[in-house]
Amino acid sequence: MKRGISIILCAAVLLTVLTACSGADDRLSVTTAKVKSMDALASADYSGVIHSQRTMAVIPAVSAKVVSVNVKIGQTVKAGDVLMQLDTSDAQLALKQAQAGLDTAKANEQKIGSAASKQAEQQARQALSAAQNELRDSTANYNMVKKQYDQNQLTASAQAAYDKAKSDYEKTKLMVSTGAASQNDLKNAQNALNSASAQLESAKAAAQNTLNAADTRRRNAQSALNTAQLNYTLTMQAINPNNEAAAKGSVDSAEVAVEIAQKRIDDSTVKAPMDGTVGAVNVKEGDLATPQSAAFQITNNAVMEVSVNVTESMVRKLSVGGKATVFLAATGVKTEGTVTEIASIASSESGMFPVKISIVNAQNLKDGMQASVHFSNTGSTGTVLVPTRSVVRREGKTYVFAVRSGKAVRVEVTLGETHGAYVEAKGLGSGDEVIVQGVNKAKDGVNLHIVSHTNG
Repeated sequence: MKRGISIILCAAVLLTVLTACSGADDRLSVTTAKVKSMDALASADYSGVIHSQRTMAVIPAVSAKVVSVNVKIGQTVKAGDVLMQLDTSDAQLALKQAQAGLDTAKANEQKIGSAASKQAEQQARQALSAAQNELRDSTANYNMVKKQYDQNQLTASAQAAYDKAKSDYEKTKLMVSTGAASQNDLKNAQNALNSASAQLESAKAAAQNTLNAADTRRRNAQSALNTAQLNYTLTMQAINPNNEAAAKGSVDSAEVAVEIAQKRIDDSTVKAPMDGTVGAVNVKEGDLATPQSAAFQITNNAVMEVSVNVTESMVRKLSVGGKATVFLAATGVKTEGTVTEIASIASSESGMFPVKISIVNAQNLKDGMQASVHFSNTGSTGTVLVPTRSVVRREGKTYVFAVRSGKAVRVEVTLGETHGAYVEAKGLGSGDEVIVQGVNKAKDGVNLHIVSHTNG
């Protein structure tokens, strides 16, 4: 009797287990995701760097040695303030030569209409010949000096003396370490090395000066030849009384040469092009300033600018003139900005769209500060969005499967705009959860086994 009861009980338990297992097997394993509201996508934060909206590089118009630098980084300047002064020695010489050429052109202009005297012609010819000879000699001299300079011939003796002094010092130093020489011997060797080093530097400077002098002589000779050629040409033209127009043209050209020479002097005083703050000083006294590189950078920080890269879904919501909040975590400063530029093409590197926001600098913002830009109220709020992979299209209908009470419930939806991996869907509530994986096997009313939840 007891054995029979036991068999009946075991059979009942086995039936219960099989029934439970059968129920579990009927469930569909799925992955789900919560729907999102447009409010969640209607605002976003993007990182960027603050820069001055107006920055100007100050580049000298002429090449010359820097005589003085009058500003420092961070200094406030006004438009027209002198930033640095360049050497005007060569420019002053060029102006004198140009003025002399102008005087000659005017004098020769007055000669037009009367025959040039033989004496004037002879003098002009002699002056031209002398100028040609001087240019030839000065060029030959420069080439010789340049060759000696390039081959270190001008400093060879001093270099040899330095090398010997250095070798003697090293030998004495070694002998001191072995006791073969005294500290006094080492001191004398050091003094001799220092003296030889000073003489070598002096020789190098003298060599440079010699080369510079040869170059100056050559350039002056060329300028003198130009003047002599002009004088000779005008003197010869004076024989012809019908060359008044040509003579006037020579005067005009000489006047232009004077203006150019004067401008070079004026350009040697480098001034601030606008009000602002000195952001960079790239020269110092004694440097050679050239038009190939900026000497200063001036920034006007009255209006700053922050550049950020935004997503495709965000850029469609922005418009020039729109507002944004700019926050600097380092200082705690929060200020309002205005969208000034929106790129129409995404960056090929990041796939993001560059956007610029201007900020009125009432918070003493600095160039290079890190900033966070927040865009808000940029789209229609209250709209529900579902992952695009949750959408099913069958038999001309569009629907999703919502999860309700552990079952799949088919809900027909009307789709709107796509936002990245999401799409607007009318017909769902903000708290709904939808199937995103296993959706193709889902049926209305099927029991669900939710394996995991995802963000989309």
